[in-house]
Amino acid sequence: CMARLPKAFRGGGQNELWEGAIWEGRVAEITDFGCFIQLTKQGVVKDRGLLHVSELASERIEGEAVRGLVESTVGPVGSKVRVRVMSLEFKGKRAVSLKLLDVLSRDSAEEISARALAPGPRHRLLIEEDEM
Repeated sequence: CMARLPKAFRGGGQNELWEGAIWEGRVAEITDFGCFIQLTKQGVVKDRGLLHVSELASERIEGEAVRGLVESTVGPVGSKVRVRVMSLEFKGKRAVSLKLLDVLSRDSAEEISARALAPGPRHRLLIEEDEM
């Protein structure tokens, strides 16, 4: 498998990107031609790949309609997805093409940040003890 892998993608062992590999990630950016997915393995960001609009719709869609399609089928920025790596290329920069397998969570980036910053039960307990 490594012989077919462009040099720019080699060097990560079992956490390597390869055609056909299944990865999880989050929608990082929505564009007029699809969306970019931040690919992660065991919580570590590995790469970024493109989920092209042609993977989401059979008819030709352009401009703002693409954003609406991505948000309705994949979700907003921050949504968690499972994707298959369809192709890897290196033409001046790394290019990873993806196919959507599942939408795992449709949480927006704002909702994820709000949860991360919200105090949990342990935090509240410490505050209550300090007030006594």
